[in-house]
Amino acid sequence: MKVVTKMYKKKWNHYLRLAKRSYYEVKFKTLKNNIKGTWNILNQIINRTTAISTQLPAAYVLIFLQTVVGAGYTKVQVML
Repeated sequence: MKVVTKMYKKKWNHYLRLAKRSYYEVKFKTLKNNIKGTWNILNQIINRTTAISTQLPAAYVLIFLQTVVGAGYTKVQVML
C-alpha cells in the first residue's frame, strides 16, 4: 500500500509541476511587453508578495490534468 501511495504521489507532483510551468508560461507570454506585470509574476513565484495569492487556480490544474492525463481526473478533488 505504501509503495502504491508513493507512486501516485510522485505522479501527482510531476503533473502539478507541469501545470505550474504551463500556467506561468502563458502568464509570461501575455505580459511580455509589460515589465511591471512581469515583475509581479516573478515576485509571486518567489513568494515576495502578500497581496496576490501564490497558488495556481484549482480550475486551471484540473483542466491541465484532463488534457494531459485524460478524462480520469474529472472527479478528482484538486487540493493545492
